[in-house]
Amino acid sequence: MHQGAELFYKCRFQTAPTPDQTDPLWAIVNQIRGWMCGKHRNLPNSNILWTKQVKYGGYLTSDDADVHIRSVICEADDGSGDLKWACRIEELIKGGWDSTIGTRLAKQTWTTEIGYRQSGEERKGEVSIITSYYNEPRFIGRVRPPVLPNVPNIVRRITDLNDLRCNVSEMPIDDMVLGVGGSSFNNSAMMFWSRVNDPGREYPIIYVGVDEKDERTIDLNELDGVIFPNALVCYPIDADAERRLMETRPSNIYCQWNGVSVYFPPRGTSVRQNGFNARKLESIRKDEWENGASKIWWGEDMPDPIVIMLRRALGEDVTFSEGEDLLTLEKVKFELDRKRYQNKLESARLRLTDALDAAERSKKRLADMRAERDARKRKQDELQASVDHLITTRISADLSESGEIRKLNDILAATKTKASSLQEEVERLEREVEDALDLAEKADEARVETARELRESRSELYCLSEQLRSYRYGENSESNESLNCILTYALPNLFSSTNTRDYPGIDKDIVHMFECVYSDRIAVMKDALKDCVTNPRLLWQGMLCMCTAVYDIYSEDQGTGSPEKRLKEQPNVPGQFELALSEGKNTKRNPKLMRLRQITYDKRVFDITPHLKSGGGKDDENSLRIYYCWDQLTGKLIIGHIGKHLLNDTGLTNKL
Repeated sequence: MHQGAELFYKCRFQTAPTPDQTDPLWAIVNQIRGWMCGKHRNLPNSNILWTKQVKYGGYLTSDDADVHIRSVICEADDGSGDLKWACRIEELIKGGWDSTIGTRLAKQTWTTEIGYRQSGEERKGEVSIITSYYNEPRFIGRVRPPVLPNVPNIVRRITDLNDLRCNVSEMPIDDMVLGVGGSSFNNSAMMFWSRVNDPGREYPIIYVGVDEKDERTIDLNELDGVIFPNALVCYPIDADAERRLMETRPSNIYCQWNGVSVYFPPRGTSVRQNGFNARKLESIRKDEWENGASKIWWGEDMPDPIVIMLRRALGEDVTFSEGEDLLTLEKVKFELDRKRYQNKLESARLRLTDALDAAERSKKRLADMRAERDARKRKQDELQASVDHLITTRISADLSESGEIRKLNDILAATKTKASSLQEEVERLEREVEDALDLAEKADEARVETARELRESRSELYCLSEQLRSYRYGENSESNESLNCILTYALPNLFSSTNTRDYPGIDKDIVHMFECVYSDRIAVMKDALKDCVTNPRLLWQGMLCMCTAVYDIYSEDQGTGSPEKRLKEQPNVPGQFELALSEGKNTKRNPKLMRLRQITYDKRVFDITPHLKSGGGKDDENSLRIYYCWDQLTGKLIIGHIGKHLLNDTGLTNKL
């Protein structure tokens, strides 16, 4: 949520698909599509786009750039059906005109965070929704009055799905307004008090009593219309029901029969409760109608002050029902990163295990070889003792020259040879074992260091990204100076000082960051990075050059002369960058090669022959090509390819 945003609404509820519902996530995404496209006619409505860019994670924007939808998904690798998905919807609301003082009103940005957890083969899930808004930063003038409290339409759309049964802590959402004190089991007085005392209850219960005029102290429909589905609203169905409720009330619970009572989820054996009688309610109403800000904001359309009070506590500040934090885009991204790092660490552990196993095998082989060497040494000693004994005793001169002696000498010589060979093999294996153990130790050290670097790089990159988002839309010189400092120095230094090639997806993260920060200047095709091998620092410098100097060249009233010459005249552009607006004659004559330089964006075909280049003709990490075109309609640079040089006539000839 934006740092200065006002919280408007929160809710969380559970889902259970019917047997006919095979894809609960798509059912939810489809309702989001209907909700957003109904409000914004220039937002793409294609099934394919919403499947690729929203359901499976991506980015979608309206033609006028007033709506931005970002989503991310994290699925379990074990086929269990567990997944986490979140999307963030940002809507820019024009400020309008204040005729009283003759100036425009501040724009507003509304943000809706929708999260979805799914677990198990049954595909039971949980939906969380957070809505907030903030006014135009650094705007001096009037702002719109607060919006009347309501339940966002997307909540009703999802909970009304026939094939997705929704509940709050096992309480069906359709029963969140319930008459009690009746004769049936579900609405009996005993069942009501049982719900109040239920230690497993995660939702608050509001009891709406009857005043002295036999009228309900709060309009049930108005109350449900602002807090749904965050609380169970109960009321006595008749006078007999009220009597039965009074007679069966547990001793640990009090109730404002002629007012309002709120029963929060129990903590242990204690039920947290609060309430006001009818006299107190009227005092609150009178004071708010006479002195409250709500009257100034909304006039005669002002809701019941008691309803506003309950809305703030139960529709906005919903901390009591949050067993876990509500799922947001950042939390799912963090889960993806954690999963990616775990996989990387697991791979390192496997390599370490393999190295240790190899060392253990070498140690065992070494022990076997040493045992064989010792056995042969003992045999050698025995033979030598036999020879020495025969020579010493000199049984006879003939015997000393006999065949037996010669035979023993031959065996002894062979044994010595074999023992020498075994000794050499043992020494070799000892060296192998030492090398294997050293390799295992280095692999473990590298794993630990890699994990540390990745954590530090991700943390620093996230912090700088958030600064970029805030500085990008700042209007003062200090913000712009900070933005330029981060873009030009801080982040490139980060990429060069750490082993960022071990950071999975660094190329995509860099390009995505520039897309977010400069969404009004560039648009990047989905597969633009498919063969990028450029080092991250050079890629960063190239994208910065595209978003600043190259954009300035193509935007209106930015000077005269050829783009190639004007880029060279830019003082802040590194000297290795050049613009090339065409290809060689032979390349242009080859239709197949020119088709590689065509892209389709927004249902229109563009030629991306122009490109920003750095480095020679060799495609390596020190070389970069960014192919683009200028879209006059949107006023953006459309980037179609980043990385290696697109195949041309020279490259085609070399391949042949």
